[in-house]
Amino acid sequence: MGNSKHFDTTKGAIVSTERDTPGGDILIRVERPTRRVSDGLVLGCASGTTLHLPPTAAAVWHLLAEPASITSLERDLAEVYPDIAPDDIREAVGAIVDRLVEAGLAHG
Repeated sequence: MGNSKHFDTTKGAIVSTERDTPGGDILIRVERPTRRVSDGLVLGCASGTTLHLPPTAAAVWHLLAEPASITSLERDLAEVYPDIAPDDIREAVGAIVDRLVEAGLAHG
């Protein structure tokens, strides 16, 4: 497809040279204060609590800098982590998105 994605350690984020137009339900993240930590990100929630995101969840958070579908998140993570089975990626993305939505950090 011509997309090139990789994890940029200087930015602590997945970067892409091109984005496909995602299909399906679109998720939009809610901008919240973030802090990089050695094992991911800590997000400030509207409730006054914090949420720790391990590296894979932090990658999904960074991908949601632009509205994205579950399918596009799964595809992007599969490109960055080619050694992880597609079913494991699908399960992880579902759990991460559920956690973000429950915490009020994303909506669709």
